[in-house]
Amino acid sequence: MEAPLASIRLRLPIPVAITLAVGLGIMFLYLLTVVLAFVFQNSIELAIGINPARVSIIVLMVVLFIPWGILGWVILKKYAKIGVLHLYANYLTISDANNRVIKTYPANSITMIKQQGNAAHFEFKDNYRFNLINLGMDSNYTDELIRFNTALLAFLNQNNIKAIKGNIL
Repeated sequence: MEAPLASIRLRLPIPVAITLAVGLGIMFLYLLTVVLAFVFQNSIELAIGINPARVSIIVLMVVLFIPWGILGWVILKKYAKIGVLHLYANYLTISDANNRVIKTYPANSITMIKQQGNAAHFEFKDNYRFNLINLGMDSNYTDELIRFNTALLAFLNQNNIKAIKGNIL
């Protein structure tokens, strides 16, 4: 088996059902908390000395959102999995952390790569796409992207793949 020209770690997409369930669950529980803050305002005032009805609604909503936002982030982070993008001469593969191949793409199935700084956005003919933009992996991920970019540019030139500069959202 040939060795890859370059490899880089990336976060694999989280399934839509999990993201949607976590988002809707957090939103429902957050709104329930806001309503309950007003239902039990007298008990809250006795416990902590602050009546939610006398506090600005914006401040109250922000304060009540903080724990739910953190909980949502922790749950989504739990379901996020790390994968590896391997770049070969004529194709690329996406594999999981145990090096089992998830998907293989020949170079001619890549429709476009958009670049912004050291990050890249891949688009394929089967409408699959992913970003190589996650800088939160660890402290040296930017250095990994810079080293990977050299091999990526050679791959693009060798296989005549369109690359454009632009903003990756």
